[in-house]
Amino acid sequence: MKRLTIVVLFFLLAMALVFSQTDLTIHYHRFDGNYEGWNLWLWGRGLNGSAHEFDGEDEYGRIANVTLPDDLDEVGIIVRLGEWEAKDVSQDRYFETEEDGTEIWLLQGVKEVYYEEPDTSPRISFGGVVTKETIRVNTTNPFNTNQWNGRLSVLVDGEKRSVKDVYEVNPTDLSKTSFFEIKLEEPLTLNEISKPVTLDIDGFTPQRLVMMGILDQYKSEKKMGASYSPGKTVFRVWSPVSCNVELMLFDEGTSETPQETVDMEMDENGVWEASVERDLNGMFYLYQYDRYDEVVRGVDPYSKSTYANSLKSAVVNLDESDPADWSEDSPVHLDAPEDAIIYEIHVADVTGDESSGVEESLRNTYPGLTEKGTKGPDGVTTALESIVELGVTHVHVLPVYDFYTGDEMNKDFEDYYNWGYDPFLFTVPEGRYSTDPTDPLKRITELKKMIESFHVEKTGVILDMVFPHTYGLGEISPFDTAVPYYYYKISKSGAFINESGCGNTIASHRPMMRKYIVDTVKYWVEEYHVDGFRFDQMGFIDIETMHRVEEVVHSINPSALLYGEGWGSAIARDFWMPPEEDRYYARISRMVQAAVEGTEIGTFNDDIRDGIRGSVFDETARGFVLDSFPRFKSIQKGVVGGIRYSDSLFWLTDDPQQSINYAACHDNHTLWDKNVLAARQDTRTDWTEEMLKDAQKLSGAIILTSQGIPFIHAGQEFCRTKDFDENSYNSPISVNALDYARKAEFIDVYNYYKGLIDLRKSHKAFRMRTEQQIKVNLEIINAGNKRIVPFRINGSSVGDEWDDIFVIFNGSMDAETYSLPDGQWNVVVDGEKAGTETLYTVEGSMELAPTSAYVLYK
Repeated sequence: MKRLTIVVLFFLLAMALVFSQTDLTIHYHRFDGNYEGWNLWLWGRGLNGSAHEFDGEDEYGRIANVTLPDDLDEVGIIVRLGEWEAKDVSQDRYFETEEDGTEIWLLQGVKEVYYEEPDTSPRISFGGVVTKETIRVNTTNPFNTNQWNGRLSVLVDGEKRSVKDVYEVNPTDLSKTSFFEIKLEEPLTLNEISKPVTLDIDGFTPQRLVMMGILDQYKSEKKMGASYSPGKTVFRVWSPVSCNVELMLFDEGTSETPQETVDMEMDENGVWEASVERDLNGMFYLYQYDRYDEVVRGVDPYSKSTYANSLKSAVVNLDESDPADWSEDSPVHLDAPEDAIIYEIHVADVTGDESSGVEESLRNTYPGLTEKGTKGPDGVTTALESIVELGVTHVHVLPVYDFYTGDEMNKDFEDYYNWGYDPFLFTVPEGRYSTDPTDPLKRITELKKMIESFHVEKTGVILDMVFPHTYGLGEISPFDTAVPYYYYKISKSGAFINESGCGNTIASHRPMMRKYIVDTVKYWVEEYHVDGFRFDQMGFIDIETMHRVEEVVHSINPSALLYGEGWGSAIARDFWMPPEEDRYYARISRMVQAAVEGTEIGTFNDDIRDGIRGSVFDETARGFVLDSFPRFKSIQKGVVGGIRYSDSLFWLTDDPQQSINYAACHDNHTLWDKNVLAARQDTRTDWTEEMLKDAQKLSGAIILTSQGIPFIHAGQEFCRTKDFDENSYNSPISVNALDYARKAEFIDVYNYYKGLIDLRKSHKAFRMRTEQQIKVNLEIINAGNKRIVPFRINGSSVGDEWDDIFVIFNGSMDAETYSLPDGQWNVVVDGEKAGTETLYTVEGSMELAPTSAYVLYK
């Protein structure tokens, strides 16, 4: 009987597994008839994404028959080209399933999911109004622009509008084209752009037009968001495409029903405003927009704080968020940007490990970084204390604005961790690092206290800002909710342009996006006293916006540091700009590396990075510090701060402050991990741990004695490892946290970096201000050996107390004899120790230890 019961149970389990699945039939039609390389990506709740090929075809197009190994009520779907070369529709889409099998139909470039076969007649794939009189149109099939009369109509709220002309966008196109412009006889007004403006072409499915470049006419300089005072709060949001906007006020962050709904009024530039004349401190709110035949709710793009997980924006009295002595807090003053020494941290990484000695309840939080007197293994200083002891001038903090992924209520960073490069609200502190994400004021206060704790120690705080993309689109983008499409770069087919690799690219050149970026950095400088910004993917931000950022930030804090990633193409392109702007932006550069010349904005110097460690994209590639002599030229170019030192020795800067010199950051392998991996591939040398420690020290010496601004990845000074995880953006805290047991183990490396920092801060010769100073006072020496890079600085000419300084980098794994310039030299840095005190004196020649650096003076 017992055996029979077991058999029955196994049978029932097998049946449950058979029926615990989701059967799908997916039809896909492309108007261009080109299906090569297109496939599906499907996922569901609790089910990781998986690729699926089309396995059949019919008159409609291609068919995919898919069985997912789980019973799902809802399935996510992306139609993609190859391995993410392109998406057919930029937004993630979802559809509901039926118990006995689900059949859906998809159309190229159309967001809607159909449960019955749709019409496949030619369509207007996208139509946008780019000026008051000009419409741009992209169609699935060609249209003859010479035969438009009587075949094409533009309707505004159902009434025909006179058309003046129709012509191809590209003058070299034939008259029969899929991309053309329509010129209206009379301009559209602000009152009309919130009404349905529809294009009807014979033989094509009619489509409502999207307001694009025309909206640039309605830029506003008003203060946006909720402006609080005890007597009243004024709410403003820009949404010229909405025919109605309502302010919804809530007592609680979790309330479903608003306590009160307030009608907002639109001004002459599309700004909706409401004034509520009572004390709203502590209330929550949403905006409800009626636009493009949809009514949607969204948080305020200019939110100052929110309830947990950004459910609702919060009205806050910012004065109540200030620490007791906040009025006495001030940013760190620099005589010049070259005086900075930057140390990159993540809030959770610094305190997340038990070895940090930080109180358990405060680990991974803003308050954890205010803890004083913390100790780790063997009594080493940890967390804030370790950073202060090291002596850096600034911490660069990975994103602390509100990012989308992760549950703010989940404090288990082993369960979920994130770097934060998925922005949602740029002016709200991330709640996951707060001790209480449900309290909108607490996250602000705790972040201010963290910043104040660094300022007390004369250490500046730089925020990592990620403006070029947002986490999502549509209703998971506060921008797209307010004004669909406007804030993003859109292709002529209506797809969101994905230059960033993150699904979308912000249109920073648009006036109201530029205003948002400038308002955001201004707010952080004024309200939080921050000391600068690092701009992620800065090469995707237009030059004018970055110049405006520089102007505004430095007008408030002249010492603020501004720098970013200058990767990317110098050409900006947006198919939906007005015609004259399109021609202009087709040749304007964005803020790429080459564009920092003449500015007070820095860019990461990947040339010196790869010179030190070898290519970050090839883990087997060795750099100068692992005996790779072809890298010596990159080291020399880094030594002079990337300026045009000579016709053969230059990088991309005309001022040393523009060169951010580094060997590692949060991206890619840590310096230690990269060197270990590369050393393992070196068949001629058996690299020991001591040899790798020497390489770690030499890397620090190169960065901290080169002209420009040095940048150190947290933990680099004690050989940080992430167990060879090169992209730990969502790896557990056990991978990402700083392990202070390694500080105790590699304390000699830590002290070496500490000594180099003291050396740099004590001597102006390593911090020259101008290109001319460097060219006149720094001499690159030809050693006749590409594994040795020596240089000499005339210290007295730049006001240094050391008259003559000589620096030697030996990247060779062998000891080398080096002939010194005449005279007796005091050695303050060698392969073992670094600092400002004389270790010993030498003259004539000296023996250079393998993989070592030397600093001498007289």
